[in-house]
Amino acid sequence: MVEGSSCGQGQGGPRGLALTLLGSQIREVFSAAALRAGEPIAIETFDDEGADEHFALTHWRDHGYAGLKDLTPCLSFFTPNAFCFFLPAYLLAALDEPGSWFAGDVASRLVPPKNDPSRLSYAAWWTRLTRDQRAVVVSFLKLMQSTHGAVPEADIAGLEAHRVA
Repeated sequence: MVEGSSCGQGQGGPRGLALTLLGSQIREVFSAAALRAGEPIAIETFDDEGADEHFALTHWRDHGYAGLKDLTPCLSFFTPNAFCFFLPAYLLAALDEPGSWFAGDVASRLVPPKNDPSRLSYAAWWTRLTRDQRAVVVSFLKLMQSTHGAVPEADIAGLEAHRVA
């Protein structure tokens, strides 16, 4: 479990239960996720927004909302493997603060450009996820859509059609 991650605990009723359940599913489907030692974290660029420095020699379980809240830009600079590896940390952190701008930003970065999961920038990481991991991402987006309304339902439907591919 991510240190300090409550994933909706303290949020009452069915919504809190949904957050807790989704958090458990995220931890389960990403439990075997691994990043090889020495594997690059960020793509080669003049400024990776601190991705290499912050994430070097860490596991996704080491990161929570407090440490990630200012690092959503790193999602744009991760290598595809690093994106998949650190994705559960971002998902769980967003569940800790589901109504925050952070959660909305994470959700918006998980939607394929032009609702096309086959676009290279998206497919580079999406195709590395297992079917169960894709299903959890879709569940996360549905939850964020109900919270923020920022994730178009058509985008979610498009991903649902591609999550088994």
